[in-house]
Amino acid sequence: CCDSVYRGRLALAPGDAVYADGQRVPTDQFDLVGPVPHVILIQRAIPITIVDGSTTQTITTAALTVGGAIAEAGITLYVADGVTPPLTDPLRPNLAITIQRSLPITVEVDGKTLQTRTHRTTVAEVLTDTGVALVANDFTVPGLDDPPPADGSAIRVVRVVEQIITETKPLAYETQYQAIADLEIDTTQIIQAGAYGTTASRVRVRYENGVEVSRAAEDSWTAAAPQSRLIGYGTKIVI
Repeated sequence: CCDSVYRGRLALAPGDAVYADGQRVPTDQFDLVGPVPHVILIQRAIPITIVDGSTTQTITTAALTVGGAIAEAGITLYVADGVTPPLTDPLRPNLAITIQRSLPITVEVDGKTLQTRTHRTTVAEVLTDTGVALVANDFTVPGLDDPPPADGSAIRVVRVVEQIITETKPLAYETQYQAIADLEIDTTQIIQAGAYGTTASRVRVRYENGVEVSRAAEDSWTAAAPQSRLIGYGTKIVI
């Protein structure tokens, strides 16, 4: 397009930018013979302030959006970083842009290690962002309402499984004696052999990440009564 369109009628100050049909055109490389664009935008350079954590800088930019100004300033953003105003907002003079830097976070869950970044304020929000769901008695270290660890330690998800099992134990039998009139004195005879009984108990076993950590008996009963051992002794006197 004609050079006079850019320079003859509209003077460019240092830092201003020219956009032809939405594409930024280097001001020192105008095409003198190319087709005339449909829309020519002269974006005047304006001062803005970028607050990035503890660093504050003021720049003059002709970018169109918040995101363009951050890129022009050479600042690298991570997906989880927060930016206020949003990246797509247009710039205005003396605008203050604030970057909330995300923390590198490690989540240990189901035998896997997930690496991510976040600017969330609680462990529960971090798990929601990473798609990790807790079921029943599952818990986390640190707790769900605690802030994500800033010292580089991992968020540990503990899977809890509880099972009810039945345990049995032998129940000892007693030995009883009974006189037998027709059995010669000083002799004995087994009348009934003893038999062990069985006690049963219902036990709740708790596993955390597949490792048993506790078990507690909930109730117990006699599954089979013991049978006493019966020994007869003679009382018959033989002359």
